[in-house]
Amino acid sequence: MQDKHSNLVYVVTLSNRTPARSTTSWRDVVTVHNLYFHPVGSNYPREPVNYIGFRFDGQLRSIRHVEHVEVVSSLTGRIPGFSYTLNGPHYLYTLGKPIMPSHKVTNGTVVRANRVYAAIDLLLTCSTISEAGRKTRLRLEGTKDQLTSRPGVPSNTHKKTRVAKSLAKVNAKYGKALKRLAK
Repeated sequence: MQDKHSNLVYVVTLSNRTPARSTTSWRDVVTVHNLYFHPVGSNYPREPVNYIGFRFDGQLRSIRHVEHVEVVSSLTGRIPGFSYTLNGPHYLYTLGKPIMPSHKVTNGTVVRANRVYAAIDLLLTCSTISEAGRKTRLRLEGTKDQLTSRPGVPSNTHKKTRVAKSLAKVNAKYGKALKRLAK
């Protein structure tokens, strides 16, 4: 059985602003230095992600595979021209080459700094990020239903499979993001 969550893309927005005491913008951290960082846990992923999608100016601009990740408590000396104080542990991702959508993929109903999880194939084929997120949620919910029910067997009499347990972990991990997609 394949892990349907391994192709999820964590889609974030990138500002073109430059933090105080810096000459490198938030956007340049990704597009020039091939890095991205975020806090560990809270309203951010508790586990490192495989893919990160970047949106700005109203549309998806690229998807990047995460080549390397490390937990850091300081960015000092890691990003040229960039000064930013971290509060607590952060994941620092080294990003692979950009995967560019072949057509315009607009935000849809995704607004401001909202973050979305979407399957990579849906992000590259849907016309909006919100549509890709909604279809991803439906796909994942359908997978869960298929794994936990068997024809002819009452659902409360069979043991959960290893994959169903894995889905429960992913739901715990991405639950808030998936609930936001449902709105």
